[in-house]
Amino acid sequence: IRFIVDRKPDLDVPLESDPMRVGIDFGTTHTVAAIVDRGNYPVVAYDGVDAWPSLIAADSGGELRFGLDAATVRHEPGWEV
Repeated sequence: IRFIVDRKPDLDVPLESDPMRVGIDFGTTHTVAAIVDRGNYPVVAYDGVDAWPSLIAADSGGELRFGLDAATVRHEPGWEV
């Protein structure tokens, strides 16, 4: 996966040839994403959380919830994980 970042590229290398990459580990219980940038691998945090539950929940009406939202509704009536 490639994306554009707002950072100053190396002066000798154009941004197009110095891409950042994202690694995603879809684990059995948790999903983690990390950015690969010039030998560094910082984990991506979203809303202060750096590992999300690997869950998808659905209700009878077809609504889907993912990650932390799925974990929140998994024991409520009408939701299945």
